[in-house]
Amino acid sequence: MPHKRAKKSVREAESSKRGSNLVPGADHDTIPKCMSRILDAERIRNEWKDKKRKREETESGGASKKKKKGSDEADEAKKSLQIMPGETLAHFNRRIEDGLRPLVRSAIKSSSSKSKKKVDTPKEPPTPSSPPPKPTRTSAKEFAPKAKGSRLNDIVQAPPTLTKFPRGHGGGDGVGKSKKADAVLSAAQKRQLEAERERVIQHYRRMKEAGREKAEKNRAEEKEG
Repeated sequence: MPHKRAKKSVREAESSKRGSNLVPGADHDTIPKCMSRILDAERIRNEWKDKKRKREETESGGASKKKKKGSDEADEAKKSLQIMPGETLAHFNRRIEDGLRPLVRSAIKSSSSKSKKKVDTPKEPPTPSSPPPKPTRTSAKEFAPKAKGSRLNDIVQAPPTLTKFPRGHGGGDGVGKSKKADAVLSAAQKRQLEAERERVIQHYRRMKEAGREKAEKNRAEEKEG
């Protein structure tokens, strides 16, 4: 393979064949590259000038040929629009018409082909676009709906009596109790409850009166002090 080195014996045989006293190659030049570029600057500049001159000559030659060809065509057209010596006016008109006839024919043909193409191509119907949705008007309700009139026998005569409570609802004191609870208490027990209630009320009134007297006494002492 090219990237593999040869055997050592082969390399030693080739080096002995070449010898040791050889002429140095280009890679073993003693002059640095920057110095060699400076020394060869004049030669490089001359080569570049020669290339530039040749390029300009080729460009100017092509432009001059085009200019010469255009001027020749203009001269021929100018000469054709002039009456030749010994030519009558009728012959001149016929010659001009013969020269312009192909131009007119080509112009008519191109215009007719364009118009025919325009007629032949069917106009695509406009795709029906979906109509925009109508804005829904939301009527603002400024007032609450009017309550329906009460009909006959709709007036409540007494509060409702709750006989059954939902599950987990204990109810208030004395709410939902059956009549059996009232029948359990006797007349003597009712009198005792009334007496106890009256005693508690009187005790509460005495406490309030004592608190009021104490507050007035404290205010009087503060004023005196």
